[in-house]
Amino acid sequence: MHQAYCLLKKSLLAAALSAALSTAAQAEQVYSAAYGGRNFFELHFYGLEDGMGGTGLLQQDYELSADDMEQFRARADFSAQGISAALQAAELWAEVLSGSFAASSPVELSLIAVDWQEAAAGLSNKTSDGTFSAYTTVADKLLFDTTMRIPGIILIGEPGFELPEHLSALPLVSGFDFTASIAHEIGHLLGIGTTEEWQTVYSAHSYDCYGTQYDLSLIHI
Repeated sequence: MHQAYCLLKKSLLAAALSAALSTAAQAEQVYSAAYGGRNFFELHFYGLEDGMGGTGLLQQDYELSADDMEQFRARADFSAQGISAALQAAELWAEVLSGSFAASSPVELSLIAVDWQEAAAGLSNKTSDGTFSAYTTVADKLLFDTTMRIPGIILIGEPGFELPEHLSALPLVSGFDFTASIAHEIGHLLGIGTTEEWQTVYSAHSYDCYGTQYDLSLIHI
């Protein structure tokens, strides 16, 4: 399995990110997303004081240039409302994944507020021992309790109004669904809609709490 790092961008469809982001400098904040009394995800929110915190060994492992790394620099802070919405998204996934969660500790996610347009999921397949997995690090941790070398990274930027290719089946309103945007990016970190090269179809191992298996790869999010 070869080295790969993927940054998947998804346009945010409508306005006013100010409800979710703040310009007041804050240090890293850590929250847990639980379901059924069990912590599934550990969310690290990185703001202005953290620079490119949360990117770990990303630059070293993938030989990214200083310019490449700038896209991971925090340019704002998450507000309490934004943090609450992100936790709700993670808790939704915790409920979905509760029937097949094999990790002995929470899966680490780094959320970084950036100043470029769109949102993105940054995912890796490099393990803690330096080898390359068939799965994303997030899916590997969930399925096999593999130690994560690089956390799942979610970048949240500003919505872009001027791009005509921003198509949506939903009406463009005065705000976007922040929770749905985060849930979308977590799906990418699980391997949904990422690349056909990796064995990242999480549904091959996923059963709900009733023992039913669903093909999540058929769900477009």
